[in-house]
Amino acid sequence: MTTPANRFSAPARVDQHAPRSAEEYLDGGASVAAKWPKVGFEVVGDVIGFSPTAIQMTDMKTGEPQYWENKVKTKESELRFPETSKQNPCLQITIDLQCEPTGVTWESNRYIRKEVPDDDGVRTMYVSGQLAAAIRKARQTAAQKYKLGVRNAPLEAGARVRVVRTEDKKFQNDYFGFTFEAEWIPAAQNPNYTNALMDSTEGPDGGDPWETGSQAESEEPPF
Repeated sequence: MTTPANRFSAPARVDQHAPRSAEEYLDGGASVAAKWPKVGFEVVGDVIGFSPTAIQMTDMKTGEPQYWENKVKTKESELRFPETSKQNPCLQITIDLQCEPTGVTWESNRYIRKEVPDDDGVRTMYVSGQLAAAIRKARQTAAQKYKLGVRNAPLEAGARVRVVRTEDKKFQNDYFGFTFEAEWIPAAQNPNYTNALMDSTEGPDGGDPWETGSQAESEEPPF
């Protein structure tokens, strides 16, 4: 269970458009979903990929697309007013993080511990609702902290993200859900990313990238 030498060399699913619908897909299919099994649990990692556009959320059990109906997520087969409700799909994006491998994940909403053989540490965050709000706030804070000159720090490969599950909250329709706090570090301020960039420019022995071992070593670089 080791991370790749350069975790940013092969971004994951940056061109993903199709939603991953079934629960088995979330819990051990093409990716391992980032999960927060209890209050205080955190997920920390470096962004290595993300969906370029928002994708529609689906029901975990049936795979049906979900829509907002009376401010409630409703799967397609249970819509009471399909003509109007289908104009309001439930949307999310995915963000892939390179985390430290743990060898475990949690299945279903009961968070049953499950081993992850040959864990590469990649976790996919399915971002909507309270998680989206926490990440949005973190990006705004990062933009101010690092004086980026924009309202929000960019969603980019190399950014470092830390998300902590905070106290559950009662929302509309007597629904209890998670809340989160997040921290966002832009790629340029993330040592993991900047060190990886430096490593990628080093020569085979990690020394001077202009050193080739030829008789022309003492010549000036070609710029």
